[in-house]
Amino acid sequence: MTGTVLVTGGAGYIGSHCCKLLAEAGYTPVVYDDLSTGHRDFVRWGPLIEGDIRDRDRLEAALAAHRPTCVMHLAALTLVAESVRDPARYEAVNVGGTRALLEAMQATGTESLVFSSSCAVYGTPDEVPIDEAASKAPVSPYGATKLAAESTIAGFGGKDGIRSVSLRYFNACGADPKAEIGEDHDPETHLIPLVLDVALGRRPEIAVFGT
Repeated sequence: MTGTVLVTGGAGYIGSHCCKLLAEAGYTPVVYDDLSTGHRDFVRWGPLIEGDIRDRDRLEAALAAHRPTCVMHLAALTLVAESVRDPARYEAVNVGGTRALLEAMQATGTESLVFSSSCAVYGTPDEVPIDEAASKAPVSPYGATKLAAESTIAGFGGKDGIRSVSLRYFNACGADPKAEIGEDHDPETHLIPLVLDVALGRRPEIAVFGT
């Protein structure tokens, strides 16, 4: 199969790797990103549309212009601590932005969605390893917005609705094998890069929360 895929958040860490893999598979990735945390130089395999994920009209125009076979939705705010300080902003972007995208997809007849969710929807698990069907009880506003976004997506499904799958990542890590792109966050908050920085002597210690 070939065609166009709209990748929201495609200038970010996971999104840019998705775009490269899409291009290698014969698709044209169209990146929709406001570049607030993404990198312009990570957009190398297709066009860039700069826009806010909450801007329904701009999303609809992008979908109407490129007629993608699928949307990969990775645009979101992702810092747990920041979500505690400003939950309203996380609600507006992660839930409101998802709804704006779904409304734009519905208006343009775009039927397939891959959603970048999070393991944060589970909260503190009763058992480890966590089964996909484990109870969902997020303990942060970030996790709550991801779960709410999943629920919003489900509401647009049903008979003849938008077909979707939600991916609940844990610690995504690594980089493109050719080292064209990789993790580039400032400040860095992800566990595995922080552990490696300590091992390399770039940081004095790593904080571990819990037991």
